Amino acid sequence: MSLPNRRLGLALFFLLPSFQLLPFSANADEGETLNRIEFNVQVQRETQNDLTTAVMVVEKENADSAALAQDVNKTMTEALKQAKTQTQVRVRSGNYRSYPIQDERRITGWRAEQEMILESEDATALHRLLGILQNKLLLRSIAYTVSPERSAALEDGLTAEALDAFKARATLIAERLGAKSYDIVQLRLDGAMPPPMPIMRAQAMRLQDSAAVAGEPGTSRLTSGVQAVIRLKY
Repeated sequence: MSLPNRRLGLALFFLLPSFQLLPFSANADEGETLNRIEFNVQVQRETQNDLTTAVMVVEKENADSAALAQDVNKTMTEALKQAKTQTQVRVRSGNYRSYPIQDERRITGWRAEQEMILESEDATALHRLLGILQNKLLLRSIAYTVSPERSAALEDGLTAEALDAFKARATLIAERLGAKSYDIVQLRLDGAMPPPMPIMRAQAMRLQDSAAVAGEPGTSRLTSGVQAVIRLKY
């Protein structure tokens, strides 16, 4: 046998044992996989919305962009000063936008708007303030949701309920499939803040006669879940 052929024979001799072990390893993995069960459980709790968020906006037009910006800033400054007298409501300025008004591709003027964002755990006080500010600003949207503080306070209880639901489901699966017990392979806790319940307007609207906005905060559904993989033991 020539030298190159002898080297090839030696290479095949050392490689063959490795290929013979693969079926055994694959079968072992397959057995482990067959005993695994993946499932998820979810618990929910209804809770009162305790945070109201409103967006008001000042909108103005002017042929002079500098004069327009000054006018918008003046109106917003006055509105912020007036709003901050209501201590139950947190107030801050929001986005500012400016864009040209065109007529047949020719700029004829400018339009600008700036937002004011109001938040409060006292929906009645915020609704009343919206009516007071209506002589300066337009109402864009209102949203009711659960505050981060209330959500955090309920989180531990929801987590405990979700884990109890997981244990009950895992035990039921093991019993029904004739297993003696189970091991936890993977466990992930999922929690989700509820989406806000908005009252949206396609365009900002003017309130009538300084009337307070009518609205009911309602409730939201908090959820907590468990995604799990268990291995049945026979």
